[in-house]
Amino acid sequence: MSQGVQSQANINGQSSQLPPIEDLIAKYGDSSNTTMIEEKFSVWRHPHTGAAIGYSLSNPDSKHTYCIVWGTPLCEPSQVQEVIGAFLAWVKEQDYAPIWSCADNEVERVLTERHSWRAIMCVQEDALDPTRANPEQNKEVRKHIRKAQRAGCTIVEEDGVPSDEIQREIDSLIEEWKENRKGTQVHTTDVKPWRDIAHRKYFYSRDAEGKIVGFLFLAKIADGWAIKDSIQVRSAPKSLTEWLIASAIHSLADKGERYLTFGPTPAPNIQSAENSQIPSSSFKFLSKTYTGIERSFLGNKREFRKKFEVEGEPIFSEMLFDFGDLDLTDEGSSRDREDRMRAAFKKSKQSYAKERVTTEPGWYDPPEIPAPTKLHVRNIDYSLNNLYLRREYSQLLPLALSQIETEEVNVGGDGREQQLVDLAMRCALKLRKTDLAGQLADKAVHKWPTNIGLTSISAEAYLAYSRPRDALSASLLTISRRGALAPYISLLYRSLEGLSEKLGTSDALESILQMIRPHFRPQIEADENGTLDEDTANKLVSACGIVGSDQERLVALLCHRPSAEKENHEERSVKTL
Repeated sequence: MSQGVQSQANINGQSSQLPPIEDLIAKYGDSSNTTMIEEKFSVWRHPHTGAAIGYSLSNPDSKHTYCIVWGTPLCEPSQVQEVIGAFLAWVKEQDYAPIWSCADNEVERVLTERHSWRAIMCVQEDALDPTRANPEQNKEVRKHIRKAQRAGCTIVEEDGVPSDEIQREIDSLIEEWKENRKGTQVHTTDVKPWRDIAHRKYFYSRDAEGKIVGFLFLAKIADGWAIKDSIQVRSAPKSLTEWLIASAIHSLADKGERYLTFGPTPAPNIQSAENSQIPSSSFKFLSKTYTGIERSFLGNKREFRKKFEVEGEPIFSEMLFDFGDLDLTDEGSSRDREDRMRAAFKKSKQSYAKERVTTEPGWYDPPEIPAPTKLHVRNIDYSLNNLYLRREYSQLLPLALSQIETEEVNVGGDGREQQLVDLAMRCALKLRKTDLAGQLADKAVHKWPTNIGLTSISAEAYLAYSRPRDALSASLLTISRRGALAPYISLLYRSLEGLSEKLGTSDALESILQMIRPHFRPQIEADENGTLDEDTANKLVSACGIVGSDQERLVALLCHRPSAEKENHEERSVKTL
């Protein structure tokens, strides 16, 4: 207990007669009052009733500071009005500015009706009835419990005070947990489990090796019990705390307890209390501010507690405050301010021509260039695809080529490199840069078996680059994987025509062209008997100098046999799907 508490009790000459704070919390308190025994809180005592009110000063070294009250007065319900009046008189004597947080309905009524305070509801008490709760009914909780059990973890409930050895193990767990915490911490309580042991219940979990890896303890309050803290170390199974909470619920249910609270939780939104007359403009300002803070820091805890089907009971935060001091303006005034800012900005630009700024050479020389992230790569790819859709090929092509040549091409995996090559090849064809298109097609050859879209555009590139033999290989592979569709038959026909022009017309090649020419329709349908027998088709294709896998694919097409090859459903370029 702080020095301020002792002196306040001694001034009234009744320190020896005042009941202990711990007993008052267990008899009259709620979850908010359990923080009163921590060092950062002070306690004011009422001399005539022995009641207690916990508070904290925002800046104890300043003469004018905020007195932040936490929870309801610890006294009989019939004494609440008297105790609040005496406490506010003492606050006024000290010249403190009071703010009352986490007050129940009775405290809210006394402060707003008798003392003209303003109240808002932005906090809720998340509570449940252990005799009716069934934590394992939630699929996610059930999954996490089974995972912890499979990992060899066990839950232990301590009967009474834990031994010194167990206390030391739990203290080590708490220190390990504190060291591994990251990010912004939003809390009002310390993890000090050995205060007021007489009004506590303890649960902990051991892993398969016997080490304590999770810990939870409860505090006795007027209506039942409150979860003070539930923590686990990084080595513990995911969400082990859910099993600890479920075990505590079942333990309380077995003992007939009807109330368990997780403590105050930020509400989804802010509301004005029924008895509080807050101006609409002021409330709108507060609501927007609270929403931003809630989304940034406070919402995760509420989502976690929903798994246990808690019911939110509204509690209040109140202050004696003149909202007119905020000088909140209406929408019209806001627009006037924007106009003034715009005019000032315009005026300042007039002086830009007179300004001259110089920088030293080499003023920016970072020690190392950070590696590109996946988000950085996604942003680049989005820009490239957007340029392609807008048909800005001349601007897109150098950007795509620069990406292919940098190490960043590997950040998005092999599929990203294929997409970039595909984009660059299409742009080169659109811009009639046939040499570049052919070079890119050569770069893509080893990716043909896994990316048929890239194979078909490579055939187009080879035709433009006057390499019909390579175009023939690409078009035949495309047909064998995708089927004899009209666009691919067209590629094959143009490849054979180019081959005829380059090598000279032969009877065999002309016969093949005559057979393929009539089939420019959506798809060649299979003929069980076949247009040619396999021997004849083989002789024709061999006479054209076509051998290897290209020979097999062209024979299969001429005989109208379904290809035995199956399309490989590995990663393909998004652009060519």
